[in-house]
Amino acid sequence: MLKSALFVFFAKAKRKIAQEGGREFSTIFSNEIIKTPRPIFDTNYHVVERNLDIARYLSWKGEKTVFPLPPSGDEAKKKADELLKNINPEKPVLVLAPSTTWTNKHWLNENWAELIKTFSDRANIVITASSQDKKLTSEIIAVSGKEVTDLTGRTNLKELREVLSRADVVISPDSGSAHIAWAVNKPKIITLFFSTSKNRTAPYGEKYFSVQAQESCSPCMKKKCRFKTDECRKKIGVSEIISIVNNILP
Repeated sequence: MLKSALFVFFAKAKRKIAQEGGREFSTIFSNEIIKTPRPIFDTNYHVVERNLDIARYLSWKGEKTVFPLPPSGDEAKKKADELLKNINPEKPVLVLAPSTTWTNKHWLNENWAELIKTFSDRANIVITASSQDKKLTSEIIAVSGKEVTDLTGRTNLKELREVLSRADVVISPDSGSAHIAWAVNKPKIITLFFSTSKNRTAPYGEKYFSVQAQESCSPCMKKKCRFKTDECRKKIGVSEIISIVNNILP
């Protein structure tokens, strides 16, 4: 994108490398343009592999790719202790992270509510989101009619990392929360894909479950539905996710 290219323009590096096919004339400030095995916006080519193509161009020979996160720290642990003090230690922890910055990535509120109703007796239900998503999470909780641990707007990134490290299962649309949960290497993760592609932006590697909406226009890679129907967001049924959770929840 052009905004990325501007950083390249002002950099003082002698070698300025970009991949062929960047949008918004983003390659004009680079002095090395590399061709990759797949088109840069191929929805079936994972973005991690796309970025590793640059490393391979620079003769990287690595065979293993990992995403270690540093420890969250004592302060974050204390905050997580406080936030989760009311959960039942005899039950597993199911974290729902329903929000993203794209409305077109969101699952239906009633489906999240149905998950809460289904598992509230069997697990501790925790909801995480940013403060700007308070309306969304409040509606989900209200529809469910159940008590949950609502952490909307109550964690920074380190504290969120610590909370997710204590989860047994995390369910999220295509979002940063899903990737943080995967990187802490503890919970099982279920990711839901509507306008974006699970082959492109799902957690990289193994130990996760991803479900793609089966709609002719999905993935469209658009923030908002161009048909204004949001049909793809209806194509992942709550029963399908309940079945997966039943198989993996301790």
